[in-house]
Amino acid sequence: MMSTNMLSGEQSNTKLVAIFKSKQGAEQCAEQLQQRGFDSNQLAIIAPHEKHYSRKLEPEEQGVERTAIRSHMVLGAAGFVLAWLIWGGLYLAGVELIVSSPIKSLIPILFFCTAGGLMLGGFVTMRVDHQAVIQEVDEAVDEGYWSLVMHSRDHQQTKRIEAFLKDQQIEFNRTL
Repeated sequence: MMSTNMLSGEQSNTKLVAIFKSKQGAEQCAEQLQQRGFDSNQLAIIAPHEKHYSRKLEPEEQGVERTAIRSHMVLGAAGFVLAWLIWGGLYLAGVELIVSSPIKSLIPILFFCTAGGLMLGGFVTMRVDHQAVIQEVDEAVDEGYWSLVMHSRDHQQTKRIEAFLKDQQIEFNRTL
C-alpha cells in the first residue's frame, strides 16, 4: 500500500494515541476498533513502565528512510525549479543585476533555493508533529498508564477513529 502523502514513504502518516488507566480499557478500545474493520497491525498497546516501545510508536523504519529520500528529492527539485522561475522572471523583467551577469546571478539563486528545498525535506523527515504523541506516551508509561497507539492509513480511517473515540468520550491526541 502506498502512502497518500507524496512526500512520505510511510503507509501510516497519522498516529492517534489514547491513554487508559487500565489494561482492560485499552484492550476494549482496541477490540472495538477491530470490530469496526481496523487491522490489528494498526493498533499497539503500550504497558505502564514498558521499555523499548519505540517500535510500537514508529513501526515503519524503512518508511522513514523512504520519507527522507522522497521529501529531499521532491522538495530539493522544487527549490531548483523555483530558482529558475525566479531568475527567469527577474531576467525577463530586465533587472540590471540579472541581465548584466546572468550566470553569476543564476548560481546563488539556484544554490539558495535548492538548499532551502533540501532543508524543508529535512524538516518533513523529522516529523515534528509526532513529538506531542510521543511525549504523551512517554508520560503515560512513566506514570503507570496504558496507551493505545492507532496508525491510520488514510484520511477516512483517521476520521472514523476520531468519531469512534469522540462517541466513546475517550480523550486522544494525534499527529497531523
